[in-house]
Amino acid sequence: MIPFTRVEGRAYALPLSNVDTDLIIPAEHLKTIRRSGLGGHAFEVLRATSGNVFDDPANERAPILIALDNFGCGSSREHAAWALADLGFAPSSRRASRISLPATPSRTASLRWN
Repeated sequence: MIPFTRVEGRAYALPLSNVDTDLIIPAEHLKTIRRSGLGGHAFEVLRATSGNVFDDPANERAPILIALDNFGCGSSREHAAWALADLGFAPSSRRASRISLPATPSRTASLRWN
């Protein structure tokens, strides 16, 4: 991954706390050791719901995912970090679990929260 110091662009607002790794990438997609290709399965449960944030055309190719506290909690599932990176996200949260942010340090953004 290419390190960066600044990310600009639209952001997906995911107004959920405690987004666990099972929600980020379902268990049936954990059989691979490849880091690419997992983005297509990320947030499958949310994407299956009509009107979800991922279907909003205004967010198309947004590089930032903003979530509430405790993003990436749950089992230590490295595939969750790979799926986020494969989607091209720079996840940001006030407090995030270790698996979601440090596993992709070059793709994370720090936002100033008011």
